[in-house]
Amino acid sequence: MQTLCDATGFSISEMKRIYRGFKTECPSGLITEEAFHSIYSRFFPQGAPFIWSDIRGYVHCSGEWAGKKKVSKKEQKALDLQSAQAALSSYSHYVFSTLDRNDSGVITFQDFVVGLSILIRGTLEEKLRWTFSLYDQDRDGVISREEMEDVVGSVFDLMGRTGDPISEEAIITERVDQIFQKMDLNGDGVVSIEEFLESCQNDETISRSVQAFTNVHI
Repeated sequence: MQTLCDATGFSISEMKRIYRGFKTECPSGLITEEAFHSIYSRFFPQGAPFIWSDIRGYVHCSGEWAGKKKVSKKEQKALDLQSAQAALSSYSHYVFSTLDRNDSGVITFQDFVVGLSILIRGTLEEKLRWTFSLYDQDRDGVISREEMEDVVGSVFDLMGRTGDPISEEAIITERVDQIFQKMDLNGDGVVSIEEFLESCQNDETISRSVQAFTNVHI
């Protein structure tokens, strides 16, 4: 255990708490995607922290909910819970896929805790490299527009959908266009790891959103 603590930066007590939760959900020592969603939701009950700037320049944070028609508090709570669970499930799928580097359909405790340590205790560059892997789902070394749209859409879900699918898809598409315009430095239609790092490190809003993972407590 000490070796794993040294590798991740977690203390012995933190590692024991993480392991207890892991063994409760996964007695076999392997995490399926379904079990991972349950564990992930405990560490990120409102979804992964993510700061979002819309096409009008307004800054939002995941967990904000767009205005809806007036409903009772009980109905609103049920709607918010349902939406949050669906959004978290979508986003946690991408996180699980990023941790499951062998495409085996399961991840080990070591895989899980090493990934968690990067998100919470990693340097800005380590977090950015991990985030790049999150977007690069086919692992070809570049982020395509389609991959960007899929992940940005799941993050948009974390913010709370507005109820207007056509408008939402237009906003997502325009947001991805803006991101690609900023990150695709050589104009080849994809974003490389070098372009991603350079663009993110030079953007204060992106850096803040990535560093927000440090707000998670074990």
